[in-house]
Amino acid sequence: VAFGDVFLADRAGNFYRLDGSTGKQKWSFSDTEGTFNQSYPIVAGKTMYIGGGAGWLHALNVDSGQEVWKAQVGGSIHSGAANADRLYLGVKFGDEGLYAFEHDPNGEAEEDDGTGFRYLGLLGLTLLLVGVIGFLKMMRRRRRV
Repeated sequence: VAFGDVFLADRAGNFYRLDGSTGKQKWSFSDTEGTFNQSYPIVAGKTMYIGGGAGWLHALNVDSGQEVWKAQVGGSIHSGAANADRLYLGVKFGDEGLYAFEHDPNGEAEEDDGTGFRYLGLLGLTLLLVGVIGFLKMMRRRRRV
């Protein structure tokens, strides 16, 4: 859920934006090269990112559903997160590891250093998981207080 709307995908390679109040479809996007059943959408600025099982990362304009760009990461995209500076992706079954993209304030990602994907590998993925686990523990402690 973002911008008051619902973003969802199906196993056939279709991605949808539904109005959060009425449930009516605002736009749809189709990828004939893979499915979206392993990934979930990530919002960064005005761009929605979704990874496919065939290893493609798609960047879609949130308002129109038009593809801004796509990139092949060499494996199935299973998870991701974004902050103000970067988009992070976990990739499995192929070139496994953690990938990072930098993006501008409008959410238009660029390859991290201009020479290709920045592959952080197992160490990067481990550090990300340790950070997520630490965050979850901290949130659990806050609820108990």
